[in-house]
Amino acid sequence: MWKSKPKVTQTRNGLKYSAITAAGKLFGLARDELESLANMAGLTLFPDGGFTEAFDTMLSNYPRSYKELCEAASVNERMFRHIRSGKHLRKETVLALAIVMCDCVEGIQLLLKKAGFVLSDSLPGDAIVKWVMKNTDKLNPHTAPIDYINHTLEGFGLPVLMTREWNEKPTKWEE
Repeated sequence: MWKSKPKVTQTRNGLKYSAITAAGKLFGLARDELESLANMAGLTLFPDGGFTEAFDTMLSNYPRSYKELCEAASVNERMFRHIRSGKHLRKETVLALAIVMCDCVEGIQLLLKKAGFVLSDSLPGDAIVKWVMKNTDKLNPHTAPIDYINHTLEGFGLPVLMTREWNEKPTKWEE
């Protein structure tokens, strides 16, 4: 799976996690070295835990309805319920929801770490997300950051976040 989709971050049970832990054993890496290696792959081997509590806290500060959140992040409501309960956590899904709910990289990073992921400077898609979120004040105010991120990812030939309805959304690049 990793060989055929190198741009995708797998979950704990995925091949990247296994390869990182095997490399740690083979090379006798210390805990912090192993975590650094995992971070380069967009993972954390030692998640903070408490994802559902952190997600609910972030959700309580979101000013709109759950339905509007799902629509903005292109996540269906069933998947939203699964994520809210801590099931079926995929980096792309958690990241899409975090981008819509939070306007800072630190908040996004906190939620991702609790789910077992991180934004990595080593992954092009993550670097794009970080840059856009740090520079939202320089972007077109009529374009949501997630739309700008997806447009940029698509321009670089990288997988976009939550592709459902991406092609159906009207673009606002000319505004």
